Amino acid sequence: MTTYELNNSFFEEYKSVDAFIRNALQTGTGVSTYIEYMEKIGFDEGRGYCSTWKDDYYKLKHMRWLRNRLAHDVGMNEKVCEIDDYLWLQSFYSRLLNGSDPLSAQQMARNRYVQNNYVLRTASYPSGGSGCFAVIMTMVVISIALIFILFGI
Repeated sequence: MTTYELNNSFFEEYKSVDAFIRNALQTGTGVSTYIEYMEKIGFDEGRGYCSTWKDDYYKLKHMRWLRNRLAHDVGMNEKVCEIDDYLWLQSFYSRLLNGSDPLSAQQMARNRYVQNNYVLRTASYPSGGSGCFAVIMTMVVISIALIFILFGI
């Protein structure tokens, strides 16, 4: 692959990734917004969702820098990106498409958390009751009724 072909292939792949993210996040800037979201979540929290969080963050920033160099500085005929850059970008695009990218992993974990909390809340409180207080009061009333029945009071 010539330098021109590699740069052009990279640039086209980047445009596809950027367009996908713009559509998914409903924003005017794709990769930049994705990076901003990763920054807001941070490395410590992000690492809990996706083991490649930090590497993906730095790689995305590098991909954006390469794209900007191609678009604004050097053009397609100068060696800007390596084949590994292009291959990583293709891989990241595949991860975006199948939902295994960092922000998708974070969203899935968040959805599981919400679902688990909903299940716990609905399991803890009887329908129509007002929480633990209602359960305790019901148990007290039943206990008093049993005392009356058993001891004939």
